[in-house]
Amino acid sequence: MIHGYFDTVNAGPKIDAQSYRRISTSIATAPGATVFLSDVQAELDAARQAGWRTVGVRRPGERWFEAGVGDHPEVATFDDADAVVGGETPGCVNDRP
Repeated sequence: MIHGYFDTVNAGPKIDAQSYRRISTSIATAPGATVFLSDVQAELDAARQAGWRTVGVRRPGERWFEAGVGDHPEVATFDDADAVVGGETPGCVNDRP
């Protein structure tokens, strides 16, 4: 389930852990119950630092594919993310309209 819409204007930079803490407070969800998906390692690192669960999305041909996602679990499709997070989607946050 998606709770809210957040961007760099109303939450802060995506590479700043404080931005994810603001979102957690706004949606009244514990950080560990929130999953963040991204193809940018620095964003995943910041979300993890804020206590969020993270999943890197890597699709060949995408801008950041070659850079990888560090030590974050990775998937090739959003459908695969469900298996990585144990079939739970407690607090998903969409950063795009």
